[in-house]
Amino acid sequence: MSFLTHMDLLAGLVMLVGTASLIMTTAHRPPKALSDEIAHRVETTIAVLDECGAGPRR
Repeated sequence: MSFLTHMDLLAGLVMLVGTASLIMTTAHRPPKALSDEIAHRVETTIAVLDECGAGPRR
């Protein structure tokens, strides 16, 4: 009794190759840095929160 037909084997192989290529593409992407404008806004927001005393309370 055969557990896998030829079509099942071919479908599994295609899924394996597709998954491997997706993982390789995702793993080799360069990390995206924040743009200068967004980084500046974050710094400004943090400074305003520090001045207002709205930071995390302990």
